[in-house]
Amino acid sequence: MRTSKSHPLRLDGLPLGAGRLSLTFCPGKRQPDSLSGGWSRDLDADLDALRAAGVDLVVSLVTDAEMAALGTAGLGEGVRRRGMAWLHLPFPDGTAPDAAWLARWDREASPRLHQALDAGRHVLIHCKGGIERAPTVAALLLLERGDGLAEALTLLRSARPGAQPLAAQRALLAGRAAPPTREAALIRAALTGGAIGDALGAEVEFWPLEKILRRFPRGVDEILPHQGRRGAITDDTQMTLFTAEGLIRAQVRGLDRGLCDPPGVVHHAYLRWLATQGESPRRMELCAEGLVADPRLRARRAPGLTCLGALRAAQSFGEKARNDSKGCGTIMRVAPAGLLGRWNPRRLGREISALTHGHPAGQEAAAVFAELLHRLMRGEALEPALRALLETTSGETKAAMAAALAAPRDGSPQSVEALGGGWVAEEALAVALYAGLCARGFEEGLRIAVTHSGDSDSTGAVAGNLLGLLFPEEVMAHRWRREIECMDLILRLADDLAGAREGDEDWASALRSRYPGW
Repeated sequence: MRTSKSHPLRLDGLPLGAGRLSLTFCPGKRQPDSLSGGWSRDLDADLDALRAAGVDLVVSLVTDAEMAALGTAGLGEGVRRRGMAWLHLPFPDGTAPDAAWLARWDREASPRLHQALDAGRHVLIHCKGGIERAPTVAALLLLERGDGLAEALTLLRSARPGAQPLAAQRALLAGRAAPPTREAALIRAALTGGAIGDALGAEVEFWPLEKILRRFPRGVDEILPHQGRRGAITDDTQMTLFTAEGLIRAQVRGLDRGLCDPPGVVHHAYLRWLATQGESPRRMELCAEGLVADPRLRARRAPGLTCLGALRAAQSFGEKARNDSKGCGTIMRVAPAGLLGRWNPRRLGREISALTHGHPAGQEAAAVFAELLHRLMRGEALEPALRALLETTSGETKAAMAAALAAPRDGSPQSVEALGGGWVAEEALAVALYAGLCARGFEEGLRIAVTHSGDSDSTGAVAGNLLGLLFPEEVMAHRWRREIECMDLILRLADDLAGAREGDEDWASALRSRYPGW
């Protein structure tokens, strides 16, 4: 008989988000007739070992009947007594999760586990043997953070040799990992690229160029921890996600009622974002569902004062800002307006920008960026699309676009600095355009976009949206993707935004509970 002393509990895992995901067999199991040999383990000793290993949350997939047969009926109580959280998600051995299990997973379990991982927690998943059910559920988490099925299973087998979901379990995973449409793949890459650029630039924002180059002689090539979290997103990505949520809700509303003002619905989304920042909007008719309910988005990451002030002052949905600002907060969040392509992207980008920034130049930069992304989604090449837009643009935005086109294509920090620090919208646009024009790949483009002494997270976010459309496969395969906070939210919003491009009444009916039309 193998015991807890002769065979100490082994936790096989991998880093995920800011935390760790581990797999094992059922702690404390007593199984004299196991195919691999008999077990006579000590439940208390195994649970003490989990606590000593830093496990924070235990996910049990074994049924009540299995726990009784294995002599582990007190497992949940023992986990909680040691200060760990316990989540019981049972389904029978040798089967795949059924529809009711998946509904609970989507509604309750998946958000909780992703939130724990992004908070740096150690999540342990176990079944009876740790070979079939546990890797199946772990694979669900990896799929939701952007891995393909083959990639996810390879990672899990490397972490836990022998891990192999059964045929029915693989079939379920294959259904959840259906390849995205071309449009969904591009939107995924654009939003993911923006989040990576945001995280890459977050910590070096405000650093003088000399300090950046001393630390990164080749340009910023590492995501540094920001506010204690590697891969942290800032208000740039937060507001981009709320823009996407607002546009999806606007599409649902339009299909339900036949009439909708998209900027007004997006404005409501921004007020929900304002509430996540510890503020109290004047209009408090805030839906408690969706992004506003996710605790990860309640992190305050130096939000722009102009956005905060304009949203605090708003008394009605769709009300334009009464200020003269053209700060980059007007452009760093507008990408979904161009990716959706449902309404006129240039007009929509301008109207969304005007909700917080009153200066025409800032609104024009946001409008041009939305239109450019729309053109790239249609398959146009960057430079021809940019030159065509130049003919329909004027003022500061036109001058910034022309400067990006005329700058030496050496990608040097000095060439970027000559375009401005990205603090205002047209400068952020110019830096992003220049990165796209120079880059031969996604990472090279982001290095160009954030290696300067200005607003590096915003220029990184805007450039990342653009570079995602230029190098979509590189974005989704990039090592930095695994570090990014809220990747499950980013990809879910991307897929739903893609659905909204062609969404009909059936689509709206399926999504109404997640995206009520207001």
